[in-house]
Amino acid sequence: MTNNIFDLAIFLGGAYMIYCAINMKTNDVLKAGVIIPATMHPGSIKDKEGLKAYTYPRLLGQGIAMVIMAAIGIFCDLYGLTLVHLGLYLVVLVGYIITNRKFEQGKAKYY
Repeated sequence: MTNNIFDLAIFLGGAYMIYCAINMKTNDVLKAGVIIPATMHPGSIKDKEGLKAYTYPRLLGQGIAMVIMAAIGIFCDLYGLTLVHLGLYLVVLVGYIITNRKFEQGKAKYY
């Protein structure tokens, strides 16, 4: 079980991202620290609807990718596929860094 602690944390983080995306879409809640910077007040956003339209599919996609990655990681741990697990983490980490950087640059247009 202790081998999967990071996978469980990644799974919960992905599930929280999915929750925040759906909550933003349905209840118009922009969660500080997830969707907007923690120091920003939602009332100071220039184009709230544009930000929501830009953010929703990307945040939902990242959350789903994290949940899937964690599930595959747990599977790899259970069946002793350590190198596959490591390779998966490296590929996803590089992809996540690149996409998150572009994602944050795009969101900054709406602040």
